[in-house]
Amino acid sequence: MQYDILYNDIFHWDGFGGLLKLASGSCILRVVKCRKKDITIAKPYIIITEDTLDDSSEPKNKLSIRSCCAHIATCVTQQFSIDPKRMFWLEYYPESIYGINSEKVIPEQYEVVTFTWDANKAFHPSFRVLKSPVWDQVKTIHYELTLKQEAKPK
Repeated sequence: MQYDILYNDIFHWDGFGGLLKLASGSCILRVVKCRKKDITIAKPYIIITEDTLDDSSEPKNKLSIRSCCAHIATCVTQQFSIDPKRMFWLEYYPESIYGINSEKVIPEQYEVVTFTWDANKAFHPSFRVLKSPVWDQVKTIHYELTLKQEAKPK
């Protein structure tokens, strides 16, 4: 799949707390616009969000992307001039290994998030697990973007 990268980095959003900056934070944000010659794609914008990592140079976010996804979606659609009806919003959760002997595994997962939109603001997120064959295409794009971000000089 061919796509243009619109953003592939740490994204910071302002919260609602005024001077206290309540609910502000950061996440890893990847925004691409898919393109196919001579074909109109109904939802050409793929947006993948993920929590920042503990070993990141950025401070660990105290708020998860899940808890702020509607606010983040509002900020992203406004900042990048994206029509919410034309985007595919995803949250990515990497594989998690736990247990005394690391015997338990929660596999990596992509969740599709849909919102109710009113006055250009996102409300009432709804979540569902992304399945194949779309999962395979999203995983490929996400992997390519991750490699590009890691290759950037710091």
